[in-house]
Amino acid sequence: MGVDWQKLFQITPFWAVEAARKGIERARSKGKKLLTVKCANTPTGVLHIGNANDLIRSYFIAKSAEMLGFRARVVFTPDDRDPARGFPPVICDMKGDIVEFPQDLRKEFEEKYNGVCVALIPDPFKCHTTWVEHFLSVYLAELDALGIREAIKFEVYSPHLLYFHGEWDKYVEKVLKEKEKVKEIYRGFKQHVREFAFSPICEKCGRIGTTRVLEYDEKGKRVKYVCGGRHLKKRTVEGCGYEGWTSIRNGKVDWYIEWALDWAYFDVDIEPFGKDHLGSSFRISPRFARELFGVQEPIPVPYEFFTVDGKKMSGSRGNLYNITEFLKMLEPEIILYFYTKRPMTQRDISLRNLNLLVDEWDALEAKVFSTLEAIERGEIKEEELDRKEAAEKGYASSQELVIYYLCMHGKIPEKKPLRIPYNFAGVVGQVSKGAREIRKILMRTGHLPEDVGEKELERVVGRVRRAAYWARKYGPEFLRFEVKRPGKMKGKDREIVREIMGRLERLERWEIEEIQTAVHSVISSRADPREFYPRIYTALLGKRCGPKLGTLFSVLGREKTLELLKAMC
Repeated sequence: MGVDWQKLFQITPFWAVEAARKGIERARSKGKKLLTVKCANTPTGVLHIGNANDLIRSYFIAKSAEMLGFRARVVFTPDDRDPARGFPPVICDMKGDIVEFPQDLRKEFEEKYNGVCVALIPDPFKCHTTWVEHFLSVYLAELDALGIREAIKFEVYSPHLLYFHGEWDKYVEKVLKEKEKVKEIYRGFKQHVREFAFSPICEKCGRIGTTRVLEYDEKGKRVKYVCGGRHLKKRTVEGCGYEGWTSIRNGKVDWYIEWALDWAYFDVDIEPFGKDHLGSSFRISPRFARELFGVQEPIPVPYEFFTVDGKKMSGSRGNLYNITEFLKMLEPEIILYFYTKRPMTQRDISLRNLNLLVDEWDALEAKVFSTLEAIERGEIKEEELDRKEAAEKGYASSQELVIYYLCMHGKIPEKKPLRIPYNFAGVVGQVSKGAREIRKILMRTGHLPEDVGEKELERVVGRVRRAAYWARKYGPEFLRFEVKRPGKMKGKDREIVREIMGRLERLERWEIEEIQTAVHSVISSRADPREFYPRIYTALLGKRCGPKLGTLFSVLGREKTLELLKAMC
């Protein structure tokens, strides 16, 4: 379509574009030609949809910078030299499905690997060499499914390997050599300060969360340490008691310092992070960045946490959902759409009402395409979209167009994709047994044209299957059903069912509204609908509620519907 997308990015107030503008200004002031947006996570288990905030928001910012004409990259570091701080009750398998961590195996891992550097812990599923490789492979596969890694310059760096290969030697040396400055900075925020802000990996037991440096040999680039014990995540992890020397490459600096080290090494311009860091870590780490490493902290993009059904997600409590689970219910672009919301507004994801998010996306998409068509016809210009009159005429704003562009990775279809209403798709998915039957039903109900292309059909079938998965597992009670052999109606109820059959047999068009009107008119004229509907649903579905009968019967088709009603008499 003949739309100037770059102009839209130049004029929009969308938060990711505003962050990109600030980042570009900063990068240019330093003489840089590449904007770096950084994000990180510790792969200690399932990386849930809240953890994905960092990375997806980083992607939006970097992509926005590119649309503003400036090269950008996203740098992602899994904090794989951190110590394990306990093991969660649920983890994810190779496919990304969340499963229970078997209690006996979890207990074994707690005893053997608590406090051990996560890069050295074996994979409990034994499909990868290490714990980190397993969970990181799942996370990267999820990002691929969202289309992120192919849409931007995306770089993954392992801190474990950066330490091991000496890439960070000069920073570690500085931390150890200038320990008095480190302690001075810390004392502005903490009462108890360690002599050295460095934790070696014990060469006997592999723990990193239990060691303490006793002495630094600057010339030999090594430290003397003891593996004593340490308080990790509300519990004390005992060390093995070993005392000895090890290379500075076999350990890590404190997290507050490592964050600043990241900024220096990667020359970071922008970093999204949870708002809890804003009043704590982001007060301490910038001091180390400026006073120890001589660099400026990045532009912060803090965000609020997600809750699911009103509860904060927690891997330790097993209350969490990952991208893999959401991909079973939503198209990738709709998942991305959720993350476009303003970062500092706390949001709750109601799984029961996930259909509302899908409906919101569908409405946005329809609005975007009608606006794109209007621009192409010359009815409105890009720079006029944010005026009050444009909104009154129903045009999409520049922000809405930019959001759609980012969620679609700039791959805007020639015409609006066909989207089957989500609730309806959920009903179809619970009745049909395969792609062929889905196509047959949707053509009969008028939701699918006969000349539908293969790609369009694949998209539609995908939505039906996702909606059915959601309806069965999380949807409202009335949407979860199974059509079985119906029960018998008695007395007056049987007469009402026969009258419904007669009305339906005479219908000229087998369409949802006509069916619903015919059924309800009979019921409301012969009985109290509030009492009769639970009885007919019980006979039909074995439960007191279900989808609207007009919807259900349209999906089942005339022949199957009449057959079921006849069996009820």
